[in-house]
Amino acid sequence: MVRLSREQMSLPSLQSDQAFGDWYVDVWMAAEMPELCYRQDPAMLKEMTISARGYARRLGIDDVES
Repeated sequence: MVRLSREQMSLPSLQSDQAFGDWYVDVWMAAEMPELCYRQDPAMLKEMTISARGYARRLGIDDVES
């Protein structure tokens, strides 16, 4: 499970879906799940991340405490 602090969630660099997808795949996944990044296209991983973020919002999961 990924836990982001309130400070991380409020960073301007992570506010847009595209910026979050870039950070999540290029930084977090590369460090925590390198085998997945090695096997999959980064553009596809970013698209999946952005899609999941939108789905979480529709379910009401949009704050750090959720």
